[in-house]
Amino acid sequence: MNSAASVVRNQLIHLTHSDDRMVWRDFLADTVCDEDFDAWFSLISAQISGGLEQALGKRERRKKGVYFTPPDIALKLASKVSDCSQVLDPACGGGELLSAVGRQNESECDAQTMLFGIDSDLSFVISTAARLKAEGRSCFIRWGNGLDLNHWPEEIDGIIANPPYVGEKGNASLFHQLKKDFPDLEKFFGRRMDLLYLFFHRILQRLSSVKSAALLTSEYWLVADGAKKLRDHMDGRVYELIRLGGRNFKEAPGHHSLITVLKNDAPRCWVNENRDIKLEGKTWSPFAEIERGQGTILGELARIRQGIVSGADRVSKKRAETFGLIAGTPIFLSQEKIEGLPFKPTIRREDCVANHIFQETLDSHFILYVDDSESPKEVIEIERYLKPFKPILELRREVRVGKISWRRLHWPRDRSHFGEPKIVVPRHAKKARFCLDLAGHFISSDCTYILAPKDCPQPEVYLEKLMRFLNESADQHLRNFGKTKGEIIEYYSSPLSEIPIKDGILDLF
Repeated sequence: MNSAASVVRNQLIHLTHSDDRMVWRDFLADTVCDEDFDAWFSLISAQISGGLEQALGKRERRKKGVYFTPPDIALKLASKVSDCSQVLDPACGGGELLSAVGRQNESECDAQTMLFGIDSDLSFVISTAARLKAEGRSCFIRWGNGLDLNHWPEEIDGIIANPPYVGEKGNASLFHQLKKDFPDLEKFFGRRMDLLYLFFHRILQRLSSVKSAALLTSEYWLVADGAKKLRDHMDGRVYELIRLGGRNFKEAPGHHSLITVLKNDAPRCWVNENRDIKLEGKTWSPFAEIERGQGTILGELARIRQGIVSGADRVSKKRAETFGLIAGTPIFLSQEKIEGLPFKPTIRREDCVANHIFQETLDSHFILYVDDSESPKEVIEIERYLKPFKPILELRREVRVGKISWRRLHWPRDRSHFGEPKIVVPRHAKKARFCLDLAGHFISSDCTYILAPKDCPQPEVYLEKLMRFLNESADQHLRNFGKTKGEIIEYYSSPLSEIPIKDGILDLF
């Protein structure tokens, strides 16, 4: 049970499991508005004797992007708004950050800080209010979306937040609704964005009227393609960045945690409390331990692509439940080659070993390669095979908008690429595993492949030299200037294309 819920439970015990509305109303006093209190009390009155154990389960927390702040990190974050007297947390959750602000400021000054909180979960609103009231804090907690300025108090001079961590991928309906609810934020939406970016944008819009804002997030936004609009909006207002490192949230997806302090005028950024830099460039790498290497970037020396995206390799558990199918049943990706259908030998991430050269085709995975170039006879056989999965395939975005037939791969890539020599690497790995395919494999979506320039005279030799160089040198560059999530490095087209290749390494071309 989280600490906020524990406080509420203790209060319930202290109040002898009272179901008297006025007992609770008197206890909470003016920490919440009547409307929010009435809604909460009607929800839990039937179960009030059991305590307010409404902390979200692990699965639900991940779905909503809720990860409670560890107390030691909360205190560190609170120290960044220690000179503020009216502090808002627009995603207050269990109230750990607001509690830390109260403790921090209590130890440093006589005047009590006024604490404001907003949360979309009503149980958190009440438990946070109860917790802060029990601690003797002056507070007012609101039920609602923290992005809604109507819930923000007019007079605040500090903001603190650990905003929800929810990606746009797989949550299209949520982001569509947010765009409708907050049209003034629409210009900041984009592919591969995250909900936490919107909280950053909202805070940046109010930054001129506060002393400082301190946020706890992953550090992925520093380099993410989907965070470019955020970095542009932040320009000149990032006062401090502190990399916490490690895995501070046991149940959160692996990433380094980052404290970001924003001020309205910050031409330079204080990094890890020991040096100041100017943040500039397409992506930001404030924690780089090396200088960027010299040479021509890989994107100018090779063609870099993600592997084939089917949109439905196998029947997922969710789709199996919806359509009465068996989870794990192959659709486009199979471990067996079915005669009469265009199944192609395929390299997947588990096949990649550093510096390995594939001379013969594998028989461990096959992809049903359908790019709408098939003959009428082939189409009949393909549709007969895929018919049980048609309801699933019709849900894919490109099919829904009428861009492709229901039977086609989502993104088949250029068929001719797979007959060429190519370097292959897993898109996510702890260390470089670049290998060379000379056997004409097709490439799955969990890999990136690299082709030589079209006019390269000896692509096999060229790519073998490049493969060996990348296995030796890519990781150092990517850990400093690329995209990582904890120990995992992302070998995507964008970060790979920025790797500098030393002059002379590829002297063949």
